[in-house]
Amino acid sequence: MWFFWLVLGVVLGAAAVWYWRDQKEGERVADVQGSWEAKYRHALEDVKRADAAHEETKERLRAAENRVAELEAEKARLEAELAERERAQEAARTAAAAPSEAARAGAEGAAAPRRGDARLKQIDAKLAQLPAGSSARKALLAERRKLLAERGGGAAAAGGEGDDLKRIKGIGPAIAAKLEAMGITRIAQIAALSAEDIARIESELGFKGRIARERWVEQARELMESGRSAAAG
Repeated sequence: MWFFWLVLGVVLGAAAVWYWRDQKEGERVADVQGSWEAKYRHALEDVKRADAAHEETKERLRAAENRVAELEAEKARLEAELAERERAQEAARTAAAAPSEAARAGAEGAAAPRRGDARLKQIDAKLAQLPAGSSARKALLAERRKLLAERGGGAAAAGGEGDDLKRIKGIGPAIAAKLEAMGITRIAQIAALSAEDIARIESELGFKGRIARERWVEQARELMESGRSAAAG
């Protein structure tokens, strides 16, 4: 009988030991599993944060590339504008540094309209004060027409038949006739106009700022230059 109890005690003890070890092993496995699950969650969060940072970096890189492209386009535009201005300045320096014989002749011809300027100014000042239809006004108008005719005749005699001033954009038949009445019959004369000449002509025409705005002088010089090129060819 004692043997039975001995065997039973051994079996129960073994069962108790096995149960205890099984519980401990289960707890250890649960601890390890919990630890690995926590590490896995942390790793997933790190990956998500890395992905978000990577996307943000890519967005910044794309924005930087777009900005670089814009700056390069702006640089190209500014370089083109600078090159155009340099060409224009070089052309202006060339035209100013090498006046042609025709330009010098035009300068001499342009001096003709200055004759009688002082008297014309006096007449214009008096005309502004006299009433319309008065005999004094008629006499002054006649004197003014005579002076303008003398100046126009002198310029025409010195320069020959004259040029077609209507080749300059902005000069129509009416303005061409007025210019010829002032003694300006040559394109070279327009090319050689001084600031004083321009102010006087615009005052008589009643178009302030028109000569500069429509580039009469520059157009006249370009026409003269093209004429010289054609003659040289």
